[in-house]
Amino acid sequence: MNLNTSKKRIFFDMHFPEWEGQGIAEAFSPEHIASEMSNAGVDSVIAFAKCQYGNFYYNTSEGHKHKGLKTQNLLLELTESLAERNIATIAYYSVSWDEREAEKHPDWLVENFHGTRGNLEFTRWKTLCINSPYKDVVMRQLSEIAGQPGLKGLWIDMTIIGNDCCFCPHCLEQYKKKTGRDLKGDFLNDIISFKKFRYDYIEKFYSEIYTLIRRVNPELKITNNYWGYPYSSYNMGSRAIGALTEADYVTGEAYTDWTGILAPAIFTRFLRGVAKDRPFEALLGRFNNTWDYTRKPALQLALECFSVFSQGGTVTIDDEPYADGSIDNELYRNELKQIFSQMDKFAHCIQGEREKFAAIYHSQKSKDLEKDENAFIRKISGSFKLLYDMNFPVDFVFDELIDKAEDLSSYALIILPEVLLFNENEKEIFLDYTRSGGHILSFGNCGFDESFWNEMKIKQIKKTDDEISYFSMPSFQAAPLMVRGFFQPYEALSQDVRTSGSILRPIRGKKPNDFFHNNLPAPGQDSGWPGLLTRNYGKGGCTFLPQALAFHYAKQPLRPYRDLIQNHLKSLELTPRISIIASKRPDFVIYDQGENIYIHIMVPGSDPQVCCGLMDSMDGNFERPYELMEETMPVLNIQIDLSSLNGRLEIESLVENNTIELKQEGAFHIMVIDKITLWDIIRIKVK
Repeated sequence: MNLNTSKKRIFFDMHFPEWEGQGIAEAFSPEHIASEMSNAGVDSVIAFAKCQYGNFYYNTSEGHKHKGLKTQNLLLELTESLAERNIATIAYYSVSWDEREAEKHPDWLVENFHGTRGNLEFTRWKTLCINSPYKDVVMRQLSEIAGQPGLKGLWIDMTIIGNDCCFCPHCLEQYKKKTGRDLKGDFLNDIISFKKFRYDYIEKFYSEIYTLIRRVNPELKITNNYWGYPYSSYNMGSRAIGALTEADYVTGEAYTDWTGILAPAIFTRFLRGVAKDRPFEALLGRFNNTWDYTRKPALQLALECFSVFSQGGTVTIDDEPYADGSIDNELYRNELKQIFSQMDKFAHCIQGEREKFAAIYHSQKSKDLEKDENAFIRKISGSFKLLYDMNFPVDFVFDELIDKAEDLSSYALIILPEVLLFNENEKEIFLDYTRSGGHILSFGNCGFDESFWNEMKIKQIKKTDDEISYFSMPSFQAAPLMVRGFFQPYEALSQDVRTSGSILRPIRGKKPNDFFHNNLPAPGQDSGWPGLLTRNYGKGGCTFLPQALAFHYAKQPLRPYRDLIQNHLKSLELTPRISIIASKRPDFVIYDQGENIYIHIMVPGSDPQVCCGLMDSMDGNFERPYELMEETMPVLNIQIDLSSLNGRLEIESLVENNTIELKQEGAFHIMVIDKITLWDIIRIKVK
């Protein structure tokens, strides 16, 4: 299986219980399944070897085969039927969720601080500890699966720990042996060491099972499900990078019902950054609520697939057979056949050098230091949404992967979304990056040491306890801009530091029993601190916004905040080589093949929503329905500045055949696309 060319994958998701009299798993037809998938254009399938109930789906001597299969050797038969059609099979295996082993060995379950076994946050599944003797069971089972004929890969799932676990005797002993300290004591007094211990033993486990699998079958391509992305709690036990160090390719769950209709847009970029030079896939739910058997609108499924495909990822559709093992034939005959045929037709348009401009710095150290994990998520997602809405090419870079300034050199702009801690090497990397022409844009608190600020000729003032502040710059906007989140005041110590705007403090701090109009206080006096500081440094420079603008923008993505940042970057001559001027909705990616440039543009749209539950706080957080897209919402008159391209240009709309006009306004060459409805690829031939 060539991971670089395998782009059309099915995750055949089936955690089947053995309920009596329901006909569960009794009607699988491998030949029919393979035929439907082949006709749809599928090139690989993740098929179950063992599910979260602990049921196996092949003839095993290391576990319990699902009794609904009777004599059927499902995994083998499906693998053979798929192989006859040149479709690769990847075997699925669940680690820490195995109901059979949990029932047999409750002493192997994770244990919380108070001695409760299992876990409290997952009501469906009980979590087994991989530091217990269960680990030996896993090793034997994986060894057997790796030896099954015809498999091309293994997909490892549910290597998790749970909320503030585990304090079982095995973990207590292992921690004591490793550190000489008490695990419960460090949980109370040194949470960073507690988190590190968990990360380390998860990664050690991955290393051991990958080594085992590769010893049995060196040809297998292996990955493990991933919870290192911002939306995932540290309780899952995964660092952003460390959890996938061993993987041959990177995977992640980009389900829109979990994280919104832009989930494929942010996840593909995040996973691509994690993967570095490896292939990556994004899992897309084909149902509205991941596994609820309600078919997702065809337009939305298409948009999600094209979003992942355009960013260079493998489209992995999470489908689920019915309880008896039959499948939804129409999904494969209609939606997927059309989507996958489009992907085949335009596969040549995702080659070449991908256009880069800005990257968000993901700091695992900051994530671990955050007392409120939701705050970290807001800072990351707000940074992404801000750049996305400004139509900037955006990527993610990681503190775990950055070793030298050259690792950042392909980006003109690096966003620091309140990075709380930098080590000495990181400090030198960022100084070298700016000396070489890069620019840093930092929001809120910035955890460089004193020597960095001395170099910048800026002084950090003690952080205030104001949860709300206002940015004031009358020349930009008459009314001050409210920004939620704590702010970090700065003082310029030299004329080399340019300042603009100012920060207004609220008339009263936000306190439980001392408040102004539901604790959203009005603007008060000028604090005397600048709202924005810029320091040229070498060929580049740094901009510091004391306020937590990215944190705020995540929930209030309004134009004045974008204009503030975009105008400032323009004043620094920081703009992408090819600039797109449109509403804030389109997603895009650009590939430069030299003679041809391909611009993929996707247009998400979603139906209006209304609150469907109680207000959960006085901050105005409401229960809202899933974002769904049953109709297109075309974006009109998209303008693309091509002034940086030299030569005669030939322009063509490849997918939607939209009308394109090339205008010349002075020295500027502006391409105007009349509309884009869902997904288009614009080919620019430079002569």
